[in-house]
Amino acid sequence: MYITKAVFTLHAEADIVIPPFSSKVTKTILIHGLNGAGSSKLLEEIRAKTRYKSLVLSPVFSGSKPLIKLDMQNSSSLTLFRNRRYWFWVVVLGLEPALEIVDAVSSMADSSMCLFSKPVKVSLYELTVRHMAQLGLPEDTRYLGLQFITPMLLQLPPRPHIPVKHILFPMQHLMIRSLLEHWNKYSGSELAINDNLLPAYSFYALREVDYSVRPVTVVYDESRRPRGFIGWVMYRIWRGRKRSRYRSLLKLLDYANYVGIGRSRTMGFGIVSVSRVMADEGR
Repeated sequence: MYITKAVFTLHAEADIVIPPFSSKVTKTILIHGLNGAGSSKLLEEIRAKTRYKSLVLSPVFSGSKPLIKLDMQNSSSLTLFRNRRYWFWVVVLGLEPALEIVDAVSSMADSSMCLFSKPVKVSLYELTVRHMAQLGLPEDTRYLGLQFITPMLLQLPPRPHIPVKHILFPMQHLMIRSLLEHWNKYSGSELAINDNLLPAYSFYALREVDYSVRPVTVVYDESRRPRGFIGWVMYRIWRGRKRSRYRSLLKLLDYANYVGIGRSRTMGFGIVSVSRVMADEGR
């Protein structure tokens, strides 16, 4: 299974007031491009209400900052300002959706389009394609950093008749369980990770060295206020005796760089950056 990440630049030609969680801007632009290219499968995927979709839409970024509104912030609206450059990205799994993304990019081709009745220009900045078999952090990784770029909605396994509960701290086994289920849905039988003990192993293997995490409430729309967390954690990795399990953990952690972790990843929650940290930095 191939993973395609398309990074776009967005240039506003007028000031534009946007929704409080700006992945809705990404969704609007992508739908415009897909309609222009006559694509259908990805449009169906965007609209489907299924768990673990094959695409991820990021919020719009200004520099390194995602444009999202938190509940503690003032009541002013989010705005894309005229003549400023922003960026966003889309990740899709599979060759056919990747081709649809390429067609959608071609249909936009640096021409102006309307975003909430205001003109913008969208351009492809970078296109990356990797096979899932190529994923994995280096095997000599001793320390790694995990940064939560957008709020993570990490939940306990669902139970009938019990309301969803979001955990406000990065519990290792819940994060790895989320990644493992997503991986196995799209990897195919040859690359599937058939190890039900991997989430439990991660709880012991990923040992916190330092962290800075805080809970936040997100203004998603007029009524919904999901609560998650942002920040970072540094881990030291304990390998254990079973090297194959250790390799699987490194694969899933690298996979998180593309698909994120937790609930509502399609709409830009749970975007993370996972990277190796050299030993001197991890002390």
